[in-house]
Amino acid sequence: MGSERGSVVGVYDVADPAAPRLVQLLPSGVGPEGLTPIPGRDLFATANETDLGEDGAARAHVMIYERAEGAPAYPTLISDGLIG
Repeated sequence: MGSERGSVVGVYDVADPAAPRLVQLLPSGVGPEGLTPIPGRDLFATANETDLGEDGAARAHVMIYERAEGAPAYPTLISDGLIG
């Protein structure tokens, strides 16, 4: 699930459609709007369409993620329990 305002992509385990479980949040480019799996290659791509021309950055870009085992190659946050 893409969060355009949050600039992240939520990855959910939907083995039980009645109780989807959040697996991880992927850092995304600014404003992910188009999301597509590429299952034959274990890839996932997002099209990020927020116009950053005023800031001198790219007007649009694509992020490509690869499914892999092991520790992520980017910083992560891990919750130590439920709030409340």
